[in-house]
Amino acid sequence: MTNRDQLNILTKILIDTELKNTQNEFLKKNSSVFVDKIENKDEYSRIHGEYVFLMDFLMETTAKTLGTPVDLKFIKEEFKKDPKAAGDSHVIETLFSITDFSRFKELMVA
Repeated sequence: MTNRDQLNILTKILIDTELKNTQNEFLKKNSSVFVDKIENKDEYSRIHGEYVFLMDFLMETTAKTLGTPVDLKFIKEEFKKDPKAAGDSHVIETLFSITDFSRFKELMVA
């Protein structure tokens, strides 16, 4: 399976309504903790860790439901090399929020 195939599968996974709803609930529930972009509380790191765990779980579960296996580790590594390869802006932003703590903080204080 090519990188493009993997990213196409990931796009289908990330537009799943249930996944997006769960992601939005998590972000809304925890956004009040993030009060300053510069501040770097241990709590921010803990919440980001929970977010990464949740999103990985949701993506793997959704992939199984769709019957389309996906290698999340591989996709994350490839994404770090070339973020624009993901194409879809929602996919890019979601992957950044998972792989880049600074981008996650920006998302939370937006």
